[in-house]
Amino acid sequence: MNPRFFTLVLLGSLVATGCGKKGDPADHDHAGSAHDQGAPVAEPSTVPAVTFKPGTGLTIPPDIRTVIALTTAPAEERVVPRTLRVSAQIFKAGPPALATLALSPAEAASLTAQPLASARLVSRSPHGTAPDSPVDLVLSLVDRPDAKPGDFLSLTLALADSPSGVAIPRSALLRSVGGTFVYVVNGGAYLRTAVVPGAESATHLAIADGLYAGDEVVTHPVEQLWLMELHLTQGRGGHSH
Repeated sequence: MNPRFFTLVLLGSLVATGCGKKGDPADHDHAGSAHDQGAPVAEPSTVPAVTFKPGTGLTIPPDIRTVIALTTAPAEERVVPRTLRVSAQIFKAGPPALATLALSPAEAASLTAQPLASARLVSRSPHGTAPDSPVDLVLSLVDRPDAKPGDFLSLTLALADSPSGVAIPRSALLRSVGGTFVYVVNGGAYLRTAVVPGAESATHLAIADGLYAGDEVVTHPVEQLWLMELHLTQGRGGHSH
Protein backbone atom coordinates (compact mmCIF):
# COMPACT_ATOMS: atom_id res chain seq x y z
CA MET A 1 0.00 0.00 0.00
CA ASN A 2 1.21 3.49 -0.78
CA PRO A 3 2.72 4.88 2.50
CA ARG A 4 1.20 8.34 1.98
CA PHE A 5 -2.27 6.87 1.36
CA PHE A 6 -1.88 4.56 4.37
CA THR A 7 -0.97 7.49 6.60
CA LEU A 8 -3.95 9.56 5.48
CA VAL A 9 -6.27 6.64 6.17
CA LEU A 10 -4.57 6.08 9.52
CA LEU A 11 -4.88 9.75 10.44
CA GLY A 12 -8.60 9.63 9.80
CA SER A 13 -8.94 6.74 12.21
CA LEU A 14 -6.92 8.50 14.93
CA VAL A 15 -9.13 11.56 15.30
CA ALA A 16 -11.05 11.36 18.55
CA THR A 17 -14.77 11.37 17.68
CA GLY A 18 -18.08 11.24 19.51
CA CYS A 19 -21.37 10.09 18.09
CA GLY A 20 -21.49 12.98 15.66
CA LYS A 21 -23.88 15.39 17.49
CA LYS A 22 -22.99 18.60 19.27
CA GLY A 23 -24.83 20.82 21.70
CA ASP A 24 -26.41 20.63 25.11
CA PRO A 25 -26.30 17.09 26.54
CA ALA A 26 -30.00 17.51 27.34
CA ASP A 27 -30.73 17.82 23.63
CA HIS A 28 -28.52 14.89 22.72
CA ASP A 29 -31.00 12.27 21.55
CA HIS A 30 -30.15 8.65 20.93
CA ALA A 31 -33.70 7.61 20.03
CA GLY A 32 -33.94 4.05 18.93
CA SER A 33 -30.66 3.09 20.52
CA ALA A 34 -30.00 0.43 23.13
CA HIS A 35 -30.55 3.10 25.81
CA ASP A 36 -34.25 3.17 25.03
CA GLN A 37 -34.61 -0.58 24.93
CA GLY A 38 -33.14 -1.26 28.32
CA ALA A 39 -30.22 -3.24 26.93
CA PRO A 40 -26.86 -3.02 28.70
CA VAL A 41 -24.58 -0.52 27.03
CA ALA A 42 -20.83 -1.04 26.88
CA GLU A 43 -18.62 1.90 27.68
CA PRO A 44 -17.19 3.44 24.47
CA SER A 45 -13.61 2.41 23.87
CA THR A 46 -11.00 5.13 24.01
CA VAL A 47 -8.82 5.18 20.90
CA PRO A 48 -5.44 6.81 21.57
CA ALA A 49 -4.97 9.68 19.15
CA VAL A 50 -1.93 11.45 17.78
CA THR A 51 -1.80 15.00 19.13
CA PHE A 52 0.28 18.07 18.34
CA LYS A 53 1.36 20.96 20.56
CA PRO A 54 3.46 23.89 19.29
CA GLY A 55 6.90 23.88 20.87
CA THR A 56 6.45 20.28 22.01
CA GLY A 57 5.71 18.43 18.79
CA LEU A 58 3.77 15.29 17.96
CA THR A 59 2.74 12.92 20.71
CA ILE A 60 2.25 9.45 19.22
CA PRO A 61 0.84 6.58 21.31
CA PRO A 62 2.97 3.42 21.47
CA ASP A 63 0.51 1.35 19.45
CA ILE A 64 0.60 3.89 16.63
CA ARG A 65 4.40 4.03 16.73
CA THR A 66 4.38 0.27 16.22
CA VAL A 67 1.93 0.44 13.31
CA ILE A 68 4.01 3.02 11.43
CA ALA A 69 7.29 1.27 12.39
CA LEU A 70 8.77 4.44 13.89
CA THR A 71 12.52 4.20 14.45
CA THR A 72 15.11 6.63 15.80
CA ALA A 73 18.88 6.98 15.88
CA PRO A 74 21.28 9.34 17.66
CA ALA A 75 23.08 12.18 15.92
CA GLU A 76 26.75 11.37 16.28
CA GLU A 77 30.20 12.76 15.68
CA ARG A 78 31.63 11.23 12.53
CA VAL A 79 33.44 12.10 9.32
CA VAL A 80 31.13 12.43 6.33
CA PRO A 81 33.29 12.48 3.20
CA ARG A 82 32.71 15.66 1.20
CA THR A 83 31.80 15.12 -2.42
CA LEU A 84 31.62 17.26 -5.54
CA ARG A 85 29.16 16.68 -8.38
CA VAL A 86 30.77 17.46 -11.75
CA SER A 87 30.32 16.90 -15.47
CA ALA A 88 33.21 15.30 -17.36
CA GLN A 89 33.64 14.71 -21.09
CA ILE A 90 35.03 11.52 -22.60
CA PHE A 91 37.83 12.23 -25.07
CA LYS A 92 39.20 8.70 -25.52
CA ALA A 93 37.25 5.44 -25.62
CA GLY A 94 38.41 2.62 -23.41
CA PRO A 95 38.83 0.53 -21.66
CA PRO A 96 39.81 2.42 -19.70
CA ALA A 97 38.05 5.51 -21.00
CA LEU A 98 39.69 8.87 -20.44
CA ALA A 99 37.63 11.91 -19.42
CA THR A 100 38.51 15.53 -18.84
CA LEU A 101 36.98 18.21 -16.63
CA ALA A 102 37.90 21.58 -15.15
CA LEU A 103 37.75 22.55 -11.47
CA SER A 104 38.54 25.69 -9.52
CA PRO A 105 42.00 25.74 -7.89
CA ALA A 106 40.42 25.19 -4.44
CA GLU A 107 38.34 22.26 -5.65
CA ALA A 108 41.28 20.71 -7.44
CA ALA A 109 43.49 21.10 -4.37
CA SER A 110 40.97 19.27 -2.17
CA LEU A 111 40.47 16.39 -4.60
CA THR A 112 41.74 13.07 -3.33
CA ALA A 113 44.36 11.10 -5.25
CA GLN A 114 41.67 8.56 -6.13
CA PRO A 115 38.44 10.60 -6.41
CA LEU A 116 36.25 7.65 -7.41
CA ALA A 117 36.20 3.99 -6.48
CA SER A 118 36.18 3.22 -10.20
CA ALA A 119 38.50 5.98 -11.41
CA ARG A 120 42.10 7.08 -11.23
CA LEU A 121 43.40 10.63 -11.40
CA VAL A 122 45.84 10.66 -14.33
CA SER A 123 46.91 14.30 -14.38
CA ARG A 124 46.10 17.84 -13.35
CA SER A 125 47.39 21.02 -14.94
CA PRO A 126 46.51 24.73 -14.66
CA HIS A 127 44.53 26.10 -17.58
CA GLY A 128 46.39 29.43 -17.34
CA THR A 129 48.94 31.34 -15.28
CA ALA A 130 46.53 33.41 -13.17
CA PRO A 131 46.01 32.21 -9.55
CA ASP A 132 42.32 31.68 -10.15
CA SER A 133 42.70 29.85 -13.47
CA PRO A 134 40.75 26.58 -13.72
CA VAL A 135 42.63 23.33 -13.32
CA ASP A 136 42.23 20.72 -16.06
CA LEU A 137 41.98 17.15 -14.81
CA VAL A 138 42.17 13.84 -16.65
CA LEU A 139 40.48 10.78 -15.14
CA SER A 140 40.84 7.16 -16.14
CA LEU A 141 37.43 5.42 -15.85
CA VAL A 142 37.52 1.65 -15.62
CA ASP A 143 33.76 1.01 -15.51
CA ARG A 144 32.68 2.82 -18.70
CA PRO A 145 33.25 0.21 -21.44
CA ASP A 146 30.62 1.77 -23.72
CA ALA A 147 31.80 5.37 -23.37
CA LYS A 148 32.37 7.19 -26.67
CA PRO A 149 34.42 10.33 -27.30
CA GLY A 150 32.23 13.39 -26.86
CA ASP A 151 29.95 11.78 -24.25
CA PHE A 152 29.31 13.78 -21.08
CA LEU A 153 29.18 11.95 -17.75
CA SER A 154 27.93 13.11 -14.37
CA LEU A 155 30.44 12.11 -11.70
CA THR A 156 30.60 12.44 -7.92
CA LEU A 157 34.18 13.09 -6.81
CA ALA A 158 35.48 12.51 -3.29
CA LEU A 159 37.22 15.44 -1.61
CA ALA A 160 40.00 15.07 0.94
CA ASP A 161 39.12 17.82 3.44
CA SER A 162 36.24 16.18 5.28
CA PRO A 163 36.15 17.37 8.91
CA SER A 164 34.45 15.48 11.71
CA GLY A 165 31.06 16.82 12.76
CA VAL A 166 27.50 15.96 13.78
CA ALA A 167 25.92 13.54 11.33
CA ILE A 168 22.62 11.67 10.99
CA PRO A 169 21.34 8.88 8.73
CA ARG A 170 20.21 10.30 5.38
CA SER A 171 16.69 8.95 5.92
CA ALA A 172 16.19 11.32 8.89
CA LEU A 173 16.17 14.49 6.76
CA LEU A 174 12.86 16.01 5.70
CA ARG A 175 13.09 18.29 2.66
CA SER A 176 10.04 20.50 2.21
CA VAL A 177 9.11 23.78 0.54
CA GLY A 178 9.57 25.40 3.95
CA GLY A 179 13.15 24.17 4.43
CA THR A 180 15.06 21.18 5.74
CA PHE A 181 14.09 19.56 9.05
CA VAL A 182 14.47 16.55 11.29
CA TYR A 183 12.11 15.22 13.96
CA VAL A 184 13.95 15.29 17.30
CA VAL A 185 12.81 13.17 20.23
CA ASN A 186 11.57 15.76 22.73
CA GLY A 187 10.69 13.91 25.93
CA GLY A 188 7.68 11.86 24.92
CA ALA A 189 7.08 13.83 21.72
CA TYR A 190 8.68 14.38 18.32
CA LEU A 191 9.54 17.99 17.51
CA ARG A 192 10.21 19.12 13.94
CA THR A 193 13.48 21.06 14.05
CA ALA A 194 15.13 23.12 11.31
CA VAL A 195 18.66 22.04 10.37
CA VAL A 196 21.36 23.10 7.92
CA PRO A 197 22.62 20.04 6.02
CA GLY A 198 26.21 19.68 4.87
CA ALA A 199 28.20 16.97 3.13
CA GLU A 200 26.48 13.72 2.20
CA SER A 201 27.78 10.19 1.91
CA ALA A 202 25.94 7.08 0.75
CA THR A 203 24.49 6.54 4.24
CA HIS A 204 24.95 9.71 6.33
CA LEU A 205 24.44 13.45 6.18
CA ALA A 206 26.48 16.05 8.02
CA ILE A 207 24.50 18.70 9.92
CA ALA A 208 26.17 22.10 9.92
CA ASP A 209 23.67 23.64 12.35
CA GLY A 210 20.58 22.65 14.34
CA LEU A 211 21.64 19.49 16.20
CA TYR A 212 24.03 18.36 18.89
CA ALA A 213 25.73 14.99 19.10
CA GLY A 214 23.49 12.72 21.14
CA ASP A 215 20.20 14.22 19.95
CA GLU A 216 17.83 11.40 19.03
CA VAL A 217 16.18 11.83 15.62
CA VAL A 218 13.46 9.93 13.79
CA THR A 219 14.84 7.91 10.88
CA HIS A 220 11.52 6.39 9.74
CA PRO A 221 8.87 7.35 8.70
CA VAL A 222 9.77 11.05 8.51
CA GLU A 223 7.38 11.97 5.71
CA GLN A 224 4.47 10.30 7.51
CA LEU A 225 5.15 12.35 10.65
CA TRP A 226 5.11 15.47 8.48
CA LEU A 227 1.70 14.46 7.08
CA MET A 228 0.41 13.93 10.61
CA GLU A 229 1.58 17.38 11.64
CA LEU A 230 -0.02 18.97 8.58
CA HIS A 231 -3.30 17.18 9.33
CA LEU A 232 -3.33 18.35 12.95
CA THR A 233 -2.42 21.97 12.14
CA GLN A 234 -3.57 23.04 8.70
CA GLY A 235 -6.46 20.57 8.85
CA ARG A 236 -7.78 22.34 11.93
CA GLY A 237 -7.27 25.91 10.83
CA GLY A 238 -3.72 26.15 12.13
CA HIS A 239 -0.55 26.91 10.25
CA SER A 240 2.62 24.88 10.01
CA HIS A 241 5.97 25.64 8.46
